[in-house]
Amino acid sequence: LAYLPHPGTRLLEIGFGSGMLHAELASRYKMAGIDLAPGMARLTRQRLDNSGRHSALCVGSVYAIPWPDATFDAVLSTFAFSAFADADRALDEMVRVIVPGGRVIIIDAGRADDGNLVAAMLARVWELLGDYMRDERPLLAARGFSVQREEYGPQGCVHVVVGTAE
Repeated sequence: LAYLPHPGTRLLEIGFGSGMLHAELASRYKMAGIDLAPGMARLTRQRLDNSGRHSALCVGSVYAIPWPDATFDAVLSTFAFSAFADADRALDEMVRVIVPGGRVIIIDAGRADDGNLVAAMLARVWELLGDYMRDERPLLAARGFSVQREEYGPQGCVHVVVGTAE
């Protein structure tokens, strides 16, 4: 993943879920993770232990990240940001824990930039299921980040938004 920081740097994953990606990343980064679900933390800990990898895992909320300011080189959220009702509060915490020049990387579902009907319909389904479809670019730009976005998946309904602190 070209938008991730250099191997060996400090990476926080928000909403690590079952830990498949987290355990893989732990082979290259000094990992930490936070997730609301104790069961996901147990499963991820087991994956890490089975692979001989380490990460500082925490059960908690993105709205109260328990690490000090400027702890991480990057923060990664993969298919979790759309579940946060208060995007501003979540981003404020994510930004707080990155170093100057650090990155916030959000991979999530949503509408495609070209406005195609398939991506719009999929986004509407996700909204009906309780997710919050939003464009993260203006949220990051408002915090002084330079922002890039790439689209993937069916009709561009999956996007990667990378904000780099200036």
